[in-house]
Amino acid sequence: MGPQAAILSIEATLPHLRAAQDFVRRHAASRGVPESLCPKIDLVVEELFMNIANHAHPKTREEMEIHCLPLEEDVGERPQFCLVFKDWGPPFNPLDPPPPSLEPDIELRPIGGLGIHMVTRMTDSLAYVREGDHNIVTACFRLPGRE
Repeated sequence: MGPQAAILSIEATLPHLRAAQDFVRRHAASRGVPESLCPKIDLVVEELFMNIANHAHPKTREEMEIHCLPLEEDVGERPQFCLVFKDWGPPFNPLDPPPPSLEPDIELRPIGGLGIHMVTRMTDSLAYVREGDHNIVTACFRLPGRE
């Protein structure tokens, strides 16, 4: 039997961000994810964690879950490392808003709105589903050079 999903239940607040990133890094390493992919994974974890902290539970100290799934290996494809972020906030699909316009000068653009855009560009797949009373966002990263 192969590795199981590793699950972290953690308070969705800024002081817990580092623990969330450490958890993901530890399990990425145990699954053979190359160190070169870790900075990208760290940024995605930070953005999705802070989105939940700031929007799903901005005034409460609710918990969230992060799942590190076993590597997915489809025939003919490179293995991928997937993370699942689960929260019990109000329904919110981060993929619904249109991509931000990057045309105006930076001084003319509103603050915010680039985080999810960045996450979609840094992951190989990003998906959202609402199941019952919780939001689930799945972010996957294809491992380089393993054909």
